[in-house]
Amino acid sequence: MAKDMKGSPLAASFDYELYEGDPDHLRTVVAAPAPAGPYIDPASIKLKHRIGRGYFGDVWSATHHQSATEYDEHHEVAVKRLHPINEDQVKAFLSKFEDLWVKLKSKQIQGVCWLHGITVISGKICIVMRSYEGSVGDKMARLKRGKLQLPDVLRYGIELGKVIQELHSMNVLVLNLKPTNFLLNEHDEVFLGDFGIPYLLLGVQPPDSDLALRRGTPNYMAPEQWEPEVRGPITCETDAWGFGCSVIEMLTGVQPWFGKSVYDIYRLVVINQEKPQLPGGLPTAIENVLNGCFEYDLRNRPLMVDILQAFESSKNAVYSEGEGSDIGGTLSEKSKTCGFTTWFLSKDHLQVGDTIRSRKMFNSRNSQDLAVLEGSVVGLEKDTDRDGFVLVRVPNLRSPLRVNASTIERVTCGLATGDWVRLVNESKNHFSVGILHSVQRDGSISVGILGLETLWTGHSSEVEKVDPYFLGQFVQLKSNVETPRFEWPKKWGGGWATGRISQILPNGCLVVQFPGRLVFGDEPNTFLADPDEVMEVSFDTCPGIIKKYQHLEDFHWCIRPLSIAFSLLTAAKLGVSVGKCINAKLKKDHDHRTKDGEVGGKPAWLRPNILFKEDHVKLEENKEDVGEVLNGDRLMSGPYALDFLVDKDSEILCRKKLTKDEVAQFRRAVDKDYYFEMYYDELPIWGLIGRVENREVTEDTKYYSYFLYKHIHFDIHYNRDRVIEITARMDPHSVLDLTEDREVDAEFTYTAKWKGTDILFENRMDKFLQTTLPHIHWFSIINSCVTVLLLTGFLATILMRVLKNDFVKYAHDEEAVNDQEETGWKYIHGDVFRFPKHKSLFAAALGCGAQLFTLTIFIFLMALVGVFYPYNRGALFTALLVIYALTSGVGGYTSTSFYCQLEGTNWVKNLIWTGCLFFGPLALTFCFLNSVAVSYSSSAALPFNTIMLIVLMLTLVTSPLLVLGGIAGKNSRTNFQAPCRTTKYPREIPVLPWYCSTIPQMAMTGFLPFSAIYVELYYIFESVWGQKIYTIYSMLFIVFVLLLIVTVFVTVASTYFQLAAEDHKWWWRSFLCGGSTGLFIYTYCLYYYARSGMSGFMQTSCFFGYMACICYGFFLMFGTIGFRASLLFVRHIYRSIKSYYTIAKKQLIDHHIFHLVQLIADQIMFGLMASAAGASLAATVELSKAKFVDDSTTEKMHSYFGLMYVPNAFFVVGLVASLISTILSSNKSE
Repeated sequence: MAKDMKGSPLAASFDYELYEGDPDHLRTVVAAPAPAGPYIDPASIKLKHRIGRGYFGDVWSATHHQSATEYDEHHEVAVKRLHPINEDQVKAFLSKFEDLWVKLKSKQIQGVCWLHGITVISGKICIVMRSYEGSVGDKMARLKRGKLQLPDVLRYGIELGKVIQELHSMNVLVLNLKPTNFLLNEHDEVFLGDFGIPYLLLGVQPPDSDLALRRGTPNYMAPEQWEPEVRGPITCETDAWGFGCSVIEMLTGVQPWFGKSVYDIYRLVVINQEKPQLPGGLPTAIENVLNGCFEYDLRNRPLMVDILQAFESSKNAVYSEGEGSDIGGTLSEKSKTCGFTTWFLSKDHLQVGDTIRSRKMFNSRNSQDLAVLEGSVVGLEKDTDRDGFVLVRVPNLRSPLRVNASTIERVTCGLATGDWVRLVNESKNHFSVGILHSVQRDGSISVGILGLETLWTGHSSEVEKVDPYFLGQFVQLKSNVETPRFEWPKKWGGGWATGRISQILPNGCLVVQFPGRLVFGDEPNTFLADPDEVMEVSFDTCPGIIKKYQHLEDFHWCIRPLSIAFSLLTAAKLGVSVGKCINAKLKKDHDHRTKDGEVGGKPAWLRPNILFKEDHVKLEENKEDVGEVLNGDRLMSGPYALDFLVDKDSEILCRKKLTKDEVAQFRRAVDKDYYFEMYYDELPIWGLIGRVENREVTEDTKYYSYFLYKHIHFDIHYNRDRVIEITARMDPHSVLDLTEDREVDAEFTYTAKWKGTDILFENRMDKFLQTTLPHIHWFSIINSCVTVLLLTGFLATILMRVLKNDFVKYAHDEEAVNDQEETGWKYIHGDVFRFPKHKSLFAAALGCGAQLFTLTIFIFLMALVGVFYPYNRGALFTALLVIYALTSGVGGYTSTSFYCQLEGTNWVKNLIWTGCLFFGPLALTFCFLNSVAVSYSSSAALPFNTIMLIVLMLTLVTSPLLVLGGIAGKNSRTNFQAPCRTTKYPREIPVLPWYCSTIPQMAMTGFLPFSAIYVELYYIFESVWGQKIYTIYSMLFIVFVLLLIVTVFVTVASTYFQLAAEDHKWWWRSFLCGGSTGLFIYTYCLYYYARSGMSGFMQTSCFFGYMACICYGFFLMFGTIGFRASLLFVRHIYRSIKSYYTIAKKQLIDHHIFHLVQLIADQIMFGLMASAAGASLAATVELSKAKFVDDSTTEKMHSYFGLMYVPNAFFVVGLVASLISTILSSNKSE
């Protein structure tokens, strides 16, 4: 190309300068004869060194050698070397430049940098210009505060505004206005250094795909300059945005969007529609016009003539230095796109004889003034003021109307600004539908059309009006569109989704939101649309009730869950009703209230001395081990003489005269279902001490009688010399009436019968290991398992789909793997492994959680091997105490080693945190509750010797092991394994919606694990607080494993969604979300307490105090598990991203059949999960209210077991409802 370029004929001499005007204000006049063409011989240009770098090329200092027969001269020039462009487009660029060069030379515009010409050197286009002293940007850099005074800014602005206005008159746009392009000569006169290079590049495809998406310098670009073919068109108002940014930088010394990346600027300006913040203390005219420059819709911005008028009227304004230095970030207020500004109204003046109509708001159906639909102007009050009034002749009215000019608009040839039109002759290079930007009285028009970077100009006869689109309309792709121009989401059934228009760009491009789609992470929910490819959707256009309901779902994604929830509520109500009917037959009509002095729902401990006070009856307290004392057991030797193989018949135990107070005490105990508990050869014996009879006097009056059992019948089974089984039966005929408050004489007897049996001694405990109603219990566990699996599968499908979308997205372009301007979790790779705040506390929490997790595993192992048999009283508490002391080394090692990995230095402080974080609150709670128990003389109070034993164990075992573990962790210090390098400065976290904050995330992630254990939780509470024996540790272990799996999964999912939202502070969040199940368990305590009948200060404080410690331990343990799982997940996705891209490219693209099957499975899974959860919760709650006095009646058991089939029926209902919903919501794509 350089060989083909010929230099222009040489002038008689080189350019020269003349000065005119007074000596203080000289004006340069370039008087050299204009060359015949712009082309320069590349051999005459000698590049010296680079003096600048820009987005479109580099600026070099060079020497232009020009010689002839009469002279030989060398001149210093500046050369702009553009980045390479495709060779087949170089000629097109040179042709455009030649037209511009001719226009500039013909009009002799003084404010534009003097052009010598253009050439091609080494395949790069070089524009040769005069070399100036510097630029406005250079002048600002030399100033102390880096900013100019207002008078200088106004002077520069007026001079530049005149030049830009002249360029606009020649249909030349600059598109790259910035202080570094405002050149200064030695007389401090400003010249425009960039005369429209981005404008010349329009239509030229640069090699860099990134430059193809923007036309200008990002910090000064208007919204339409990003992807101008899509978000355009580019007009004269586009330069107003860049001019405003330049003025702000000159006034403040701070570049707009300083420190932001290109993607950040794009998101702020284009997506969030934010605008640079203006400095304070500006004249009103300047402030108004600058605000107008930053209107998002270019039609609302001022023209350069309006800017000049504001600057010239503010020449003598005084700029407040203090206010002007107060610069913030960005305005929180977004640019308005629906209203009209003064600048828009001033672009068209009405004249007498113009046809008018009521003006409509941008993209709105309604007109501003419904009184004037159409008419003609017959008089003007103010010709120059757009806010003035005009007289309008309206048909069918005698007198003209006086209306505000801003409420009407001119109509020419049946067209008005803002109308939607279609080109009569369609073009293959662009689309045919657009928005009318201007219509002149001679019929010439300009239209913004999608696909064109600039306005289409022509005559009104070349277009025709079409139906407009409005904000809020629901649209859908036409049935004949198979591959839309822009990405468009699909429904779960496979058909095109329906969205609502949220914005209409000046070229007619539609911005469509999809409120009917539930999106996760950074998955987009706003898409662009070609107006020629969509059609309106409304209830009127939807045939049939099914289509209308589907359109109702388009309004919000929660419509379908709400409708399903409504159906589930109806089904749950049915389940509750059935449960109440069956439970009413089984429930005993009595009051389950308790009073102070009772411990955790267990009847108060009545010492045997209340009955046995005779001299020959001696009661001695047995010595208990630590576990039994912690359990609250205080056993005494009983008066029953049950000698081996010695039968006794109606043996008198004792005789006693009960006082009125003792009668009242026993009556209250009978009313509260008190029972006795005895052990014979380590075999437990239970029995009620009395019964209550209900006697109806009338239909409305009931009378209760209270009876105390006086006779106990012992049946003792033996095998050789071993006691195998013992049962106690109360004689219903030998009772003592306690109904009235009076003294009574009582004689207590017992009978003992010995019977042989074939049961071996090794199997004598099997009866206690059998759970009451095992079918119901197993069914509840299976029900929870299925529900949890459905929940896990539902979340797994969503998470894998989102990850797959990410992988497929990056797999399309291998170079995108190393792109630093991506979105979502990949965007924050430099911050995701930044260490959290409060490292010592965080590591201590992980250490305590690891210790508690180890403790739990050991307890389960001991339970599964049969250590905790029912007769082995206190074994569980003893094991808890001993194992906790022995595992303290695990906590110390885990905490200190991780603390050192986080580059912590004060490991001693960390070790103290580890030792006190869990045990400190536990010890304080115990001291308070034990003091309360002592004040109530309760058996729950620990003796002094037991307390000292625990203190010695902690001092001699726990503390040394904790220190040893900490030392081992410190010595095994390893570096933290992070697959990505952490940047020096943290990235700013974007503003997130409320449901992405910590508390909502904890609520969502804690509910799913809690749903896995809420059924089994009732039996555990009954065992701990209801004094029932719990023996099914295998079931409990299954539930624990399920809880572990679900906690891991939901925490990982929560962490991914947090990273996808570009929030890199995930360390503490993952710990809190993982441990949030403990908060749900504590909330369940409120429900259990309300229905347990406990009351009084002691019961309340013991229950909530000890449960708080237990739930706190759960919080630490599962918080640690959640964090560890999240850490593995985060390391994995950031380490394996490249391999995932390869897999996604090879295997996960274009699997349409699998995708469709997956979508249908999602529908079924969601309905099945919701139905199962709602139905099983309703039925289980009712089942848990059932009380059984004895197990002898098999009919009650079968009735109880039959109720558990209700959830199973709801599973079937949910499956059918899901299939119907899937069929109704599916639309086959054409």
